[in-house]
Formats: sequence, C-alpha cells, structure tokens
Amino acid sequence: MRLTIVDSSEDPGLSQISTKSKIEQAVFFGVLPDNALDLSRYEKKTRTQPELENAVLAISHEILTSQTSMNSSSPVSIEDNLARRAKALNTLISHVRSSYPPLSRETTWRLLWDAERLAAGQALWQVSEKHRANAKLEEKPRATLLHECVRMLQEVEYTAVKQIPSSDEQLRQMFVLQLAYLDKILCHAYSVVHDLVEEGERPAAFILRLASEADDIWISVLEIALKFRVENAELYGLQPDSMPEGILTDDAAYIKIPEFWTSGQTMLKSIGPLTKLAGQISESAYEAETEDLCSKVAIENAQLVQLTCHMYEERGHWTRSRGGSRYLAEAKALRENGIKARTEQLRDLVNIGQLPAALQLAEKYRDMHSLTRMIVDEATYLSQSYGESAGISKEVVKPRMDENTARIGRYFRKFGDEFGNAVFDYGLMQGNAGDFFKNAQEHWGKYLKTWLCADPARAKLCWINDVMADKDYAHASGMLKMIATEQEDSLWSKEVQLSLAKLSLLAALPPSSSSTDKQPMATLLEGELLTASTQRRVYAYLLPEIHAAIDPPAELEIALELYARTTRKYHPTLFAQLENTLGKVVSHIALSLEELIDALTLTDQYDTRDPDSSLHESSFYLALQVLNVNWPQLDPGRAEYLLRLIWKRVYVSTNWGALNRKNESRPEDETHDLLRNTPLYHTVMLGTDNLLFTQGFTQILDPADVHDAGTTATELAYLQHGADWLAGVIKDNESMDRTLLSAIEKYKCAEWTVECKRLALADLEIHREAEAADREAEATAEAELEVATNGHGPGNGDAREWTADEERDEYVLEESEGEEGEEPMQVNDRWARVREGDSPNWAVKIEDDEEAEQVAGSEVEGEGAEDVSMGED
Repeated sequence: MRLTIVDSSEDPGLSQISTKSKIEQAVFFGVLPDNALDLSRYEKKTRTQPELENAVLAISHEILTSQTSMNSSSPVSIEDNLARRAKALNTLISHVRSSYPPLSRETTWRLLWDAERLAAGQALWQVSEKHRANAKLEEKPRATLLHECVRMLQEVEYTAVKQIPSSDEQLRQMFVLQLAYLDKILCHAYSVVHDLVEEGERPAAFILRLASEADDIWISVLEIALKFRVENAELYGLQPDSMPEGILTDDAAYIKIPEFWTSGQTMLKSIGPLTKLAGQISESAYEAETEDLCSKVAIENAQLVQLTCHMYEERGHWTRSRGGSRYLAEAKALRENGIKARTEQLRDLVNIGQLPAALQLAEKYRDMHSLTRMIVDEATYLSQSYGESAGISKEVVKPRMDENTARIGRYFRKFGDEFGNAVFDYGLMQGNAGDFFKNAQEHWGKYLKTWLCADPARAKLCWINDVMADKDYAHASGMLKMIATEQEDSLWSKEVQLSLAKLSLLAALPPSSSSTDKQPMATLLEGELLTASTQRRVYAYLLPEIHAAIDPPAELEIALELYARTTRKYHPTLFAQLENTLGKVVSHIALSLEELIDALTLTDQYDTRDPDSSLHESSFYLALQVLNVNWPQLDPGRAEYLLRLIWKRVYVSTNWGALNRKNESRPEDETHDLLRNTPLYHTVMLGTDNLLFTQGFTQILDPADVHDAGTTATELAYLQHGADWLAGVIKDNESMDRTLLSAIEKYKCAEWTVECKRLALADLEIHREAEAADREAEATAEAELEVATNGHGPGNGDAREWTADEERDEYVLEESEGEEGEEPMQVNDRWARVREGDSPNWAVKIEDDEEAEQVAGSEVEGEGAEDVSMGED
C-alpha cells in the first residue's frame, strides 16, 4: 500500500477536517472489508453539538436523496441501490452513537424517519415491480397507478428535477432521488382514484384495479415504516416497549419532536376517504370475473382501517404534546373525528363481508359502541334468517348462531360489565328485543342481572327478569316498590306496582310461613298502599261536584272554588301549593306525602250525604294515619315537622270562639254537642278508636307544642323550593300562629282541648259498650233461634246432630256477618248529632261588640259568640 503525505501547514484549508467529512469517511470507507484504517476514532475536543447534529442530518438526507458522491444517481439496479443506501444509514447511526456524544431526541427521530422512508421505498419497489408485471399482462398494457403518482409529483411537487419523458425512468428516478416525498406519493394515489371515479368514464373493472394498487401503495409504505421503527428502535437509542406497533403511547414522549411524517395532516385527510372509496368500489364492481380482486380489496380495507387508527392516535398524541388551548382543542377534535371515522369504517367493513376483521379491530380498541352493534346486528340477522329458513338452510345458519353466541360469551368474560352495559343498552332497543332478552337470560344471566340492577331506570325489566329467569321474588318485590315510589306518576300504575310488589313478597316466603306481617318490607308496602288509597278518597270526596266538568282544568277550577275558599282568602302561598296538589288529584297523579297532607288539611270540609266519601270528620285523622305509616322512612326532623303541622291545622280549624259562651247561657249538653262537632274531637275519637296514638309515631300534641311549626327556613329546607316560596309559606304559617296564639290566650284553647279529649274518650267508651251489648244481644237471639228451630241448643243430641249444628251455625254466622256489613250502623243518640246547614268547616268572620276575629268552623248564631280562625283580616 502506498501513502502520499502532504504538508497541510502550507494550506489552511487542509489543516482541519470537517466533522461531516470525518463521519462520511467512516460511513463509506470504514465499513470496507480488510480496511487498514481505523476511522472510528475522534478527537476528545470535538466540534460543538449543533455542528455534529447538523453534519449527521446532512449526511442522512444526502443518502436518502442520493445527493452524495458516494452513491450513484443513475444506478443499474434500483433494488441494489436501495439496499446500499439502507446499509449506509444503518452504519451512520451505529458510528455516530459509538463514536460521538448522544444526539438530541429531535435529531435521533429525524435520522430514524430517513431510514424508515428508505425501508418503505424498498417495499414499494417490490410492489411497483408486481404492478408493472400485472399491467403488461392485460389486454391493453397500461401505466400503473404509481407511474401516474410519480408524474404528478414531478409536475407539482418536485419541479427541481429535470422532466424525463419516459414514465419508467421517472419511476426509477423517484426511488433514487425523491423518497423524501413518500407522503406526497401516498396522497396522489388517493387523488388519482378519486378523480377517475368522479369522471365516471372508465370501466368499473379498471377503477377496481387502480383501487387495489392504491391499497398496496399505502399499506406497503406505512406498515413497513412502522415495523422498521419498532425493530430498529434500540439501534437509535429508543425504547421499543414505548411504541407498540410503532406508535408512541405517552404524550410526553412527543415533546420537542417535529411532526411525524407518518401522520401528517394531508395524509390523515386522504387515508380515510381512500378507505371508504375502496370499499365502495369493491362492493359496486363485484362480478364473477372480478370476484378475486374484490375480495383482495375488501381484505386490504381492514388493513387501511387499522392504519387510519394508528395515524389518528399518533397525530392526537403529538398535538396534545404541543400544549396550549389551540392544540388541546385540536387534539380533542382529532379524538372525536377518529372515533367517528373508525365507527363508520367498521360498519363499512361489515357491509363488504369483513365482519371478523371488524370485530377484531373493535375488540382491539375496546370500542364497545361498534362491537355491540356489530354483534347484535349479526345475532338479529341470523335469528331472522333461521326463522325464514327450512331444511338444509337451517343447518347452515344454526352453527353461525352458535358461533355468534359463543363469541358474545367470550366478550363478556373479557370485558365484563363494560361490554355488558353496551350490548344490553343496544340489544334491548332493537325490534327483536324480546328474543334478545330471552337469549340473554339463557346464556348470560349473570351479566344481564348486573346490568339490570346498575340503573334504576331498568327496574321494570329487572323485576320481570327476577320473576321469569331467577325466581328471585324478594328482589322483584324491592324493584317494584322502588318503581312505585320513585318512578311512577300515575296513581293507578303506582297501586298496580305496589300490589305486584306485595304479591312478589308473598311468593318469596318459605312454604312454612303464611304471613308477611312481621317483615319490614310488608309493613312498608301496606303503608304505601294506604297512602295511595287515601288519595283516592280525596278524589272521591271531590267527585260529586266535579264529575260534570268537561276536562281536568275545569274540574280543578270547580274544586278550588268549592273546597279552597278559606285558603285562597287568607293564605296565598299555601293556596298556590294547594292548587298544584288538587290539579294532580283530578289528573290522578300520585301525590307526595306533603301534598297529600295538604289536600287533607287545607281543603274546606263539608258534611256530604255519602258517608263513604265524606272527609268531614276524618280528614285530619287520615293525614295523621298516612304520616304514621310513612314515618319509618322519613328523616326525624321532617316527620316531627309534619306531625306538628297537622296538629297546628287541627287547632286552627276549630271554632274556639263558639265554645266560649257564658256558662249560664248554654246548657252542658249543648256545649258537648259543639265539642263533638270540632275537628279536634273527630281526630281524637278516630285516632283513639283505631289505636293510632298508641301504636306508632303519631301522638296527640297540645296547642302549645305546635306553635311556630313551619315558621323557620330550617324546617322547610328539605323541600328545596325557591326563596320566594319559602318566604310565602313562612308568612302563611306565621298567620296561623297568630290565630292559634289568640285562641290560647283569649279563648282558653288549652282548657277546651283537655275537655274535648275527655269527652271523646268518654263517648268512645260508651260507643264500645253499646257495640258489646249489641253483640251480646245478637248472640242471644241466635241461640233462641236455634232452640226454636231444632228444639235444643248446641251440644244436645248425638254426634251427627252436633256436627250438623256446627256446620249450620258457621254458615248462619257467615251470612249474618255479611249482612251486618251491608246494613247502616246504628248510632246512639247520646253521642251522635245531625248537623244542619251547608256551611264549610272552615273559617268565617264573626263580628261582635269588641273585635272581629277569624274563625274556623261552622257559623255560630247568637249574640256574644267569639270565634278564632286560620286567617287574619
């Protein structure tokens, strides 16, 4: 070997060798076999980092574009040329990483992108050769799609290159000089196919072949580029685990990295339309002679959908890493557009017969929306086909149905509730929801039960499933109760649901048990049913006057005019509240507890001719009764407030002024008659007779205990009404307080309350004694009848006669009990009175010589009578 040594001191230009030159020598000559020179060493005092990185990037770009003198720009073999250049880029990164300081992330990725383009170019060359061979075999040889893309690139994008007439030579020059523009080539591939379809002048088969070539171009370039990225990540100092399938998954990893060439904005706008267009072409061009090519395009369509997902994912990560509101908004839009595009593309895949590929992609991206729609639609289609098929056709469809059912089961095991929620949400909204529901009960009952229980809105389906599939009657009862109390507006529907809940609870009892009385749920259901039936009593009370009205608004107007006069006059906010409540009553809308109490305690009560519908004596008792059956489910503060409110209205509704006549002007019996006609007397009488005050929450409260009920915002806060409503209700309740305070201070309300309770208890005892006497007299009469009929009483005669007597007595007793229930009750004249007149049991205004008082109760005639009412002037 001969070496020529030149004195560089005489030539300043030779005194220093540039970093770029040193690296080039190492890359192109250091790799030669049997090389005696070690070109990998470098000076410790090397050039600056920017100089190093600029030199490396320049060498990499020159290799990619064949602008270095070390590579021929007119190679004989394109394949060999591409391989040598790829080898040079591999040597470049290996040499720089082993001989120089670490490169920045930006430079590293730029070098990797150049290598990706070159690797993609190698794959594209193979595709190009295949397309050229196929084109020559056609009846009329033609240029390939890639030829046309290169021509467009030469004319539009790459004007610096001298125009070459030969299309084949243009194609070769592209692989040698223009691989940096691969992304442009891809976009032109879509444009050419799109323009030809828009023109509509070429045969469908010709368009189909071009669409197939476009698919090949996109798939070969992008798939190889991403594959190369993963396989060579470690060579470039990157972590392959951070980029599954070639896509970085962490936003932070994109910081300080330029835009990725594999997910540019223009490419993203081209691949989606190309995917859709290719699918449409394969579907419309399907014929016997094009069947294979259509199948190829359909299969490749799934690969394009996958690449589209990759591009949206990569572009989204990169955009978010930029930071700032503009980029974040763009990233959000990208995500939404990506999901929308994927949903449409998966649906298109199904339309061209690629259901397995579409399901695989939806499963991969956990796209439950698309997965459930495809799987349920397939189940619907197969079910309908099976029903319409016969014989051999059924044998073909049945395995597919079983396969689809097994596939759904696998998704349940893999995704759990995430899939269950989606599949049931969609499946039970379709036309064959009944079949789907039945199939779900049979195969996926556990997941169906979880889905049904997850949302109260599904309770109606849940209880049906409990009864039909699971035989879980106790849970069904709970669901029905929840539906009735929380979801049903219709009173009739509420009663039906409650009745079904009670029936389900009975069905849940073990065979040895025959009663639900001791169960809390049973007590609760009885209370809800009682509340609903009480509302029906309110409507029955209004019905005689409103039955002739033409519509519910007219019914409400009549009801307010007849039964809300006092409240309208003295308490405007409570009247507005009562108006809304009575509107629900006449429309048969279920009332809340507070609304039902208002309907019972704020309406004017009249003594109607029909005792079954009259609320004249029982309204306040019924209010206490519904409170008593509901109090276990109420907050203690709420229950206490409602109890005090009811008793407060009882006392304010009583005509205390009429009871304060001078003793010498009124006999005791007349005073007692007045007491017996007060709401307080009726409430105490009925409550005591029915054990209301000894079995439960309710009790008799004195007037002093109920003063100021409902006059604080704290008491009313749970109702969650507006501030104006709250202030109005407090004002109305304070008005009642003034009336009650006047009754306590002026009219001996407390003393009369004690006397009224004593009288009620005494009358009740007399009533019970009279009932006992009636029962004893009835028993005596039955015994005398027995003797008169048979000549002996029970126990006489032989065993056969005794048995016959027992059976007859039981029958007679049942008959008498049934008849007794139909006869009107006989009332002792001592404690019953007939009230004349038609005045309401509410307040009227009575004026005397001293002052005008508002009173609640019947009008009282006579000089000196002083009354107290619910209102004030």
